[in-house]
Amino acid sequence: MTAVVREHKQNTQVQRCNQYDQSPQQIRLEEEDAAVNLTADDSISFRNVPAPAVVAQAPVCEVKTKRLSTPRGMDFKVILPDGSEVWLNAESTIEFPTAFHDGLRQVRLQGEAYFKVAHDERSPFIVTSEQMNVRVLGTSFNFRNYASEKAHVTLVEGKVEVMHPESTTPDATLEPGEEAWFDEEGTLRVEEADTYAVTQWVKGFFYFPDDPLVDVLREWDGGTTMASSSAIWMPSISMCTFRLSAMKASRWPSRA
Repeated sequence: MTAVVREHKQNTQVQRCNQYDQSPQQIRLEEEDAAVNLTADDSISFRNVPAPAVVAQAPVCEVKTKRLSTPRGMDFKVILPDGSEVWLNAESTIEFPTAFHDGLRQVRLQGEAYFKVAHDERSPFIVTSEQMNVRVLGTSFNFRNYASEKAHVTLVEGKVEVMHPESTTPDATLEPGEEAWFDEEGTLRVEEADTYAVTQWVKGFFYFPDDPLVDVLREWDGGTTMASSSAIWMPSISMCTFRLSAMKASRWPSRA
């Protein structure tokens, strides 16, 4: 009976591995009435007005919402209509309009993205999510908002206001080198951040400064096949810390 149970677990892991190996590796761009697949070698820009007039004056009825999604293991850069640059990490989705209006620039994020926001004092830039919202005028910050973990915002340059999704009043204003998140009680926590480590994925690197092995494998493989091995959950192994830097496979130089 024991042997049968072990074999069943092994088969389950193989099935999970095959499932993710066969998952579509396409970056998908959707609009209200159309969709197109992109590759990691592509880049796309929706910038439609010169700076500093970043908020378009096109009729609101002509504005459509675009939805850009990345699969496992692939990231992508997009330039928004106002000229703001966004690096979208793997398994992430961003929604944005074809033009910004009424002195407001607003997008919605699920997953992780690094934002370099075009400065415009008259038009705040807001990123909304299920766990927290951030508001800026022009700055650089990383926003990590995966469903399986607490949302974190890390400020690299400028200033960022952090607030609950249902509120328009800031709970805190971050300074460069700080990160914020809401704890289980809904209290905002702010502390110093290692911005170098947080933003290495934008440059195509995995970087783990003294992280537990479980966290390393979860980040490396998206928390699926590698993390399914029972061996890494042994306390003596899983809680060991590691320092590791590695280039993502999609960024390796061509061998041709």
